[in-house]
Amino acid sequence: EVTAGFSLTLAMIAGTLGRIGWGVISARVFNGGRIVTLLVMCLFALLGSLGAIFLQPGSPHLLVFVIAILLGGTLLGFHGVLMALVGEISGAELAGSVAGILVTVAWTGIVLFPVAFGAIADHFGYRWSWTMVAAATLISIVAYAYSYLRKSLKR
Repeated sequence: EVTAGFSLTLAMIAGTLGRIGWGVISARVFNGGRIVTLLVMCLFALLGSLGAIFLQPGSPHLLVFVIAILLGGTLLGFHGVLMALVGEISGAELAGSVAGILVTVAWTGIVLFPVAFGAIADHFGYRWSWTMVAAATLISIVAYAYSYLRKSLKR
């Protein structure tokens, strides 16, 4: 359908712009605070995935498009900020190795996650697939919040 194709296009454009935009936001709005930026991104991703859970057939196209932009801009646009954070945390000596491990894990997820999403959607429905996405973003929120608090307490 046209709506699905346009939603995918919007998500991909938002992801592309997100890779640049989130880096700018991280540098200028959050003063280089990569963890805070990723935490905000996860909150937007959670909002988008919760929105997808409650979409109904016949939902307004504008709502579908907004959710696609939220999900694309966050779930596809996080990579640059995460790679910058990994480089900062690991230091110059380990940056390449840690980035390699991160990319390996991420690419494994890129292969496995859509299969799991589709299998869950086929067997239980899309609400459960989007619930899995929401749960994954919630886990990320907890991890980034913990990292942020731990870093803040060390100061």
